[in-house]
Amino acid sequence: MAEWQLRITGIPGLDGDYPLELTSFKNKDWRLIKRVSGVRPLEFQEALQAGDNDVLISITMIALERAGKLYQEEWLWEADSGGISIVQVETEDDADPPALETSPATSAESAPSGQDSSDAGESSPQTSMENGSGTPDWVISATSGQVISPS
Repeated sequence: MAEWQLRITGIPGLDGDYPLELTSFKNKDWRLIKRVSGVRPLEFQEALQAGDNDVLISITMIALERAGKLYQEEWLWEADSGGISIVQVETEDDADPPALETSPATSAESAPSGQDSSDAGESSPQTSMENGSGTPDWVISATSGQVISPS
């Protein structure tokens, strides 16, 4: 399963990927977002899709605090443009599944009775995204820091 992470490059001591949860903010997180970017909760998604750099910096501060990393806010503002980005990374669950052991039984014989062999497997789990793709409607490029929005 792929997950969203914040990637920092070019800031000594902070370089790396940090877990990112954009659907679960506490009141203190919203306060920080508003203080840093001026964006209120109902304006957040639109600002993020528009590539608001102040919102990106505020999200970075939240991710670093959640990871227990010490930082100075000025370091984030002094970072090169594109040095902080939101990326989708593959987790171990995304790796190729192990090869299934084959047996002399045919697929029709191995299917539970009353089921066609084509539906013998479990159904796919639903994604958490409203668009059904498992990918948010927006993506921030890891190279440019720009928001890529489907048209």
